[in-house]
Amino acid sequence: MLLTDQKSVPRALAISLVILASLCASTSSALAELPADIARNIATTASAANALRTTEASVGQSLGNKSLQWIKARRARDSGDNALGSVVVTAISARPDLVSEIISTAVQVAPSSAQMLAKHTAHVFPGFAPVIARAAGLPLPSIQTSAYTDYIASPSYGAQPPIQVATRAPTLYRPVYPVVQSTQPPPRPLASVTPKRRVVADDQKIAPGYYGAEEISDPIEGLNRAVFAFNDALDIMIMRPVAALYGYLMPPPAKPAAQRFFKNLKAPVIMINDLVQLDGTDAAVTAGRFVINSTVGVLGLFEMADDFGLNEHRADFGQSLHSYGVAPGPYIVLPVLGPSTLRDGTGQVVDGFIDPFNYLLRADVRTARDVGAAVVGRESLVAGLDNLRNNSVDYYSALRAAWYQNRVLNLNKGRAGLAAATDKLTDDMFDDAE
Repeated sequence: MLLTDQKSVPRALAISLVILASLCASTSSALAELPADIARNIATTASAANALRTTEASVGQSLGNKSLQWIKARRARDSGDNALGSVVVTAISARPDLVSEIISTAVQVAPSSAQMLAKHTAHVFPGFAPVIARAAGLPLPSIQTSAYTDYIASPSYGAQPPIQVATRAPTLYRPVYPVVQSTQPPPRPLASVTPKRRVVADDQKIAPGYYGAEEISDPIEGLNRAVFAFNDALDIMIMRPVAALYGYLMPPPAKPAAQRFFKNLKAPVIMINDLVQLDGTDAAVTAGRFVINSTVGVLGLFEMADDFGLNEHRADFGQSLHSYGVAPGPYIVLPVLGPSTLRDGTGQVVDGFIDPFNYLLRADVRTARDVGAAVVGRESLVAGLDNLRNNSVDYYSALRAAWYQNRVLNLNKGRAGLAAATDKLTDDMFDDAE
């Protein structure tokens, strides 16, 4: 009897320990339950990223080019991973005690992004690297970065992982998938947002026919995206490499001179459009600039007209139509030429017809002029477009918005006096979109 009791003691103790462990595990699970807003945020972002991948894959497949399909698929994957990574970092910043649960949830909804998520999160929070690796089911060496190596070498290594972390995570890009903190309905697409119209004072109406910001209308987005994909592939394979090579070989002081040379060739078209807009003062300024920069400025290589108080402005036939109240029409992406609207695309054609150099120069010289202007212009945009491409979830939408902002200013001759009012209008539009 005594022996039986002695044997039953460890057995009862083992059973008690198992029950206690089960209770502790269930309690820990209840305490560590992921908040609904964080879980919903992760799931929504992963769903949006998958939808973007599907859309980009279908566009690439419709073009029938395997190389382009691969490029678009990789870009969509990277954009989706960046979006999900930003949401995960933000969630951990808010709830560092749930780092394991946040990583596990993100890996469950996006298993193909597990490596990227774990590596990026461990780089932002190196003290949590072992926990992140276990939650993602990955070996620790596979997610180690320089930040983790520095953390290991720091005097604070060996202490408990920090609970107080930065309250604001680094922003990887301007999110298209906003962080959802409430049950409010998702924001409307940018194309459907009507910007607020403000009353502009008379002294701010520098250009005649100022009507403020115009709404982006993109009713043929599917076709536009197909043309955009073609242009983007052409840019990746030809234009950007040539522009980058030109930028590498051209001495830095010579680059602004080349830009001024090609700007000077546009002066006749600008002057004609000034006259179309019944702006004799600007037409005289343009004529004076062209004479001075073409002679004293050595064919426009040097900017000399500014010294005479003749400041640069822009004018084109699309702007002239705008000054007479012609609506922009739908947004369109033109082959090779890029973003435009029905009104501005028509204006580009008219500008080509009224350019006197198209009649004075030989065909080979015109071709050399056009190619040179395209390369010089593309080189000036290499850094800006690369940044926009790499840091946007949807490059098409980001470029459309960037083009719109620039065009709103150009419609008013790009003058600094109206820049503040224009920037306020575009800022209001993007605030509404977000």
